[in-house]
Amino acid sequence: MPAELFILRQFYVNMIKFKPVNKQSGQAMILVVIFGLLVGLAIIAGIVAPTVRAARIASELTRSAASYYLAEAAVEDAVYRLRAGDEVLPADTLEIDGRVATIEVVDTPFGGGKKITIAGDWDEAIRRIGAKLVLGTGASFHYGIQSGNGGFQIDNGAVVHGNIFSNGAIQGANNAEITGSAISVVSINNIKAGDDVHAPEVTNSSALGGTLYCQTGSGNNQPCNTSLDNPESQDYPLTEEMINGWKEDAEAGGVITGDYTPSGSSSSLGPVKIEGNLHIPGGHNLTIDDTVWVTGNITTGTNPVVRLNADYGPSGGIFMADGSIDISNNAVFEGSGEASSYILLLTTSSADPAIRVANNTDTVILNAQWGVIQFAQNAGANEAVAYKIHMLQNAEVFYISGLANLSFISGPGGTFNIFGWGEE
Repeated sequence: MPAELFILRQFYVNMIKFKPVNKQSGQAMILVVIFGLLVGLAIIAGIVAPTVRAARIASELTRSAASYYLAEAAVEDAVYRLRAGDEVLPADTLEIDGRVATIEVVDTPFGGGKKITIAGDWDEAIRRIGAKLVLGTGASFHYGIQSGNGGFQIDNGAVVHGNIFSNGAIQGANNAEITGSAISVVSINNIKAGDDVHAPEVTNSSALGGTLYCQTGSGNNQPCNTSLDNPESQDYPLTEEMINGWKEDAEAGGVITGDYTPSGSSSSLGPVKIEGNLHIPGGHNLTIDDTVWVTGNITTGTNPVVRLNADYGPSGGIFMADGSIDISNNAVFEGSGEASSYILLLTTSSADPAIRVANNTDTVILNAQWGVIQFAQNAGANEAVAYKIHMLQNAEVFYISGLANLSFISGPGGTFNIFGWGEE
């Protein structure tokens, strides 16, 4: 028994045993009884009040948690509808068990995105959650180097850190090395691969850590394994529809007529179409705010830095030309700062070379699906796709596994990608 109740009980026991001897003592007893009742009520109130307060706090926590999950459900519903192409009204609602979450959707000025704000109201306990979406298109880069019917040529000492796929022939020279697999629809000659080698005909090559799959071959480190069918041609990762969509997005942001060279130590571009050539001076810092399309050539001086605006978040950005792209020594191309963000340096030119990468260059992603990419000595890239690729002596390509599925902001039919999500 609690101490307070025990004291109260003893008080009344003693009062029952008390026998008054006169009127004054009777009045005194009444006063004592009243006083005892007041003390008892105070003791009971002291016991009950914390219990009531704890119950009220528990109820508020329960309603708050319910409001949070109601808001979460509304965010998921709005994101699902936007990604599926369904309409979400600027001020929509979601009702669950008689409680309502208010959905507010507004357009954002960057990348054709949306800002979703949810107010979950469960019995007047309100919690708010927000989500940011950007409009993007996807592209998959499954090989460190992918070439079309032009095939690719690897000169002395050149190395691919990753896998190679070619719709044409793969022709190597002394000490040409591929750390992953080499796959050709036509033939492979004079290649040292760290993993599988696969082509209809393979000559003078090695599959050091894998199997050599071919129908005919000679001069190899192992006999042909004929158990696999010949490789089939693969499409390029970017479609003309995607590229045309990026051009439309760039042009919608404005047009610069004539050749353009940014001034000062730093500048920003995009979305914009440049009707002429673009030259990035040596040592200049250029920030890409949105898609840039150059109808002429793109050239750089030494030591420039080109980076995406931090607002790109996990998405990639487009920097493209219809003419050739010539990247000088020590040029640096950077994403937004997040691991999955890259600049896609793209040309629609059919020139040889359409993209030339000089020494010690970090160019991230290169694409010349109609032309030739040429890597000079010690040049680098994270990924390269072209009609034909020519790696000069000692050139290197470093493939990043995260490039297998990238999202690029803008483009036709792009779905929304989540940029941010959390309580506000």
